[in-house]
Amino acid sequence: MIRRLAPVAIALALALSSCSPGTGSDTDPAPETEEAGGAGFATQIDPPLPDYARLIEARPEIAARNVSIEPLGEPPPDAKSIGDLWIKRLESRDALDGVGFSEAGPEAFARLLDTRMSRRDFDAWVKANGWDVPRHIAFHFIDALSFPDVTAEARSRIRYWPAQSGRTGMQKMAAWHGKVFVRDGCFFVRKYDGSESLAWFLAETGLDVDDEGFLVLRDRRTGWIVARVGEKMTWAGPNALKITPSQKAELYAACGEHPVASVGNPESEESVMVRYPHLREPMPPHPGTPPAPSPPAAPASD
Repeated sequence: MIRRLAPVAIALALALSSCSPGTGSDTDPAPETEEAGGAGFATQIDPPLPDYARLIEARPEIAARNVSIEPLGEPPPDAKSIGDLWIKRLESRDALDGVGFSEAGPEAFARLLDTRMSRRDFDAWVKANGWDVPRHIAFHFIDALSFPDVTAEARSRIRYWPAQSGRTGMQKMAAWHGKVFVRDGCFFVRKYDGSESLAWFLAETGLDVDDEGFLVLRDRRTGWIVARVGEKMTWAGPNALKITPSQKAELYAACGEHPVASVGNPESEESVMVRYPHLREPMPPHPGTPPAPSPPAAPASD
């Protein structure tokens, strides 16, 4: 059975980031001077860190998560054709994330469908098409987006919001990290070697302005502030760069023809450290790690 992987724990990602082939650098260049972008567009490269202890304490309870549809009846004789039909429907919407089959072999039929849709969107889609949902198949959903992609105040400060429109399903579990910032209204990520690419976000990340006037990233599922633009951030990756030709043309027209790199749904490294303070301590070496060789002795002088 193919099942959707659980979202990566950012705390684990940070703990492993030192040995992951990420995009971040442990030694950033000296802080850059922040200047106003052209025509009122924002530049935010080295902002002060927000009070994450206060922000975390003030986070509201998460709204009710999406409820799966669990099977209630036995599969009918035409279960295979019904399952194949729903697989095609979800594929045509680019919303199929995984299938669990009854057994191996050509006669197997779908018993579970993982979707890249919220329960709310799924119910509306089914109702609009006049379909009956089969009761022998389990349907699993992702959380609905309750926060806009970009608020009006934030939109006036940027040239283009670089994010995919399709929802995120299964992700790689490695820890990637980098400095994600905005320069003259365009979003960039600074890589481990100091080079920069245009940043491209997943759909679950949104942009807002906080109560101190800084651009911040929010989790569109919860509304939580997850990072202030310009911080070092960590995300699960690598992610496929899902950008359409028209989106790439718009991004290039707004920000120039630079390389483009996915930064997933990033979160502030400092926010994670506040929640898990033990991560500030260096990880001890593995018990089986041999000691480092001693440097050669200097030659004796005459």
